[in-house]
Amino acid sequence: MMRQYSPGSLQSSVYGGKPFSTPESLACITVVHQLEATSESLARCTTHWREAIMRTACLPAQAPLCPALSAESSHHPGAYLHTLLQPTWLVAMLTEVAASEQTLSDGISELARLLARAHSTYSHAEETTLRMLAGLAAGFGIGMIAHGLSGYTSLVSALKQGNDLSVRQVEGISLPAARSVRQALSNLQRIGSQGDGYYATIAIQRYVDAKGLASWVVTIPGTDSHADTPIGWLQNVELMSDSAERRMNADSVRFVLAAMKEAGIRQSDKVALVGHSQGGIVAATIAADAQREYQISHVITAGSPVGNHPIPQKTWVTSIEVDRDVVPGLDGRRNPSNASWLSVRARTTSSAEPAGMACKTGADRTETEEEPQSERDCAVESDAAVEASKGEHHSMEKQQEAWNDALHIGSPAASMHDEHFKAITSGTLESTRHYQGRLHAATG
Repeated sequence: MMRQYSPGSLQSSVYGGKPFSTPESLACITVVHQLEATSESLARCTTHWREAIMRTACLPAQAPLCPALSAESSHHPGAYLHTLLQPTWLVAMLTEVAASEQTLSDGISELARLLARAHSTYSHAEETTLRMLAGLAAGFGIGMIAHGLSGYTSLVSALKQGNDLSVRQVEGISLPAARSVRQALSNLQRIGSQGDGYYATIAIQRYVDAKGLASWVVTIPGTDSHADTPIGWLQNVELMSDSAERRMNADSVRFVLAAMKEAGIRQSDKVALVGHSQGGIVAATIAADAQREYQISHVITAGSPVGNHPIPQKTWVTSIEVDRDVVPGLDGRRNPSNASWLSVRARTTSSAEPAGMACKTGADRTETEEEPQSERDCAVESDAAVEASKGEHHSMEKQQEAWNDALHIGSPAASMHDEHFKAITSGTLESTRHYQGRLHAATG
């Protein structure tokens, strides 16, 4: 049975990926403009139909003595000389026609909007503007600031958590083969939602094709707050440094690289890295800074600030971001927009208002409603709702919804990235291993 798509509260647009040729781009823009013009023309016709409905509804009142318009016309002595006109029936018919044209206009407008989003029709101009604003906002550069702080955070981490890293294979949850980006994100969500006993645990899956060649998927969850975790808050700063050496020395990177070595990943094997939040930054760091050690073919990041990581164009990158999620913007840079790097950016629709945002003021409360203790209480409630909404939009559920919407609108770039990932995992899933990392102080 075909899975039916159910649209949620996010609308995704795609940026980057393999560019269209100039004739293809112009043809797409032309079609979008034609659809928009057709929609506007139908909307104008709808307006005319509605004006006709109003005039028709007023006819009986304007000509009360006309036998053809009278409710008692059949009893009028001159009724046989007139063709009966039933305004009520005519109004109903015109209303149906107007509604049909309005529906058609809305549908064509939606088709134009989906086509523009799917083919990134207007993304170049938007991307140029956003890059300029990001450059102004970045100031001295987040990477430079993080580089300066990372020396202190690594010292604090060593003192607080210890600098000795232990990595061991553990029993983990059963994960299906990641045959698509959607399934890879689903596996990432499952790993990240296992609770406290499963923190700082990654999954490494080995696939073998018909020729006996191995490929791998490494799934890395986001930040947790446990005292002995190598994927903690302090490691985020090191990962954001503009120094490759500092990034590679982050405990979270050391943990994942140690697990990859333990799993037996060879330099010639194709590897896909999938990460949420800090897990995505770790994936980007390994793709950028461990090129000699591993062949990183594809990176999938969900809610991760990775724009300042110099990932080579031979590696395909699929980045997913949600507008109300502040985490992807922490590096102060837009993601590169090139043939191999695709960014899916989802915006929250206006109907997705967080619960608790609609506090009533004195002007719109009814007489029977109790007044809140103060307007400040209402503001606090709204602030809490906003913060909860931000956390919600960083969740894996929202990242998955954003990717699903990008596929639903028929984005060619998203489909190409999906096919590239599928090629890596096309072989037989041979094993799924789980590795757990822990930090501890060196024993004398």
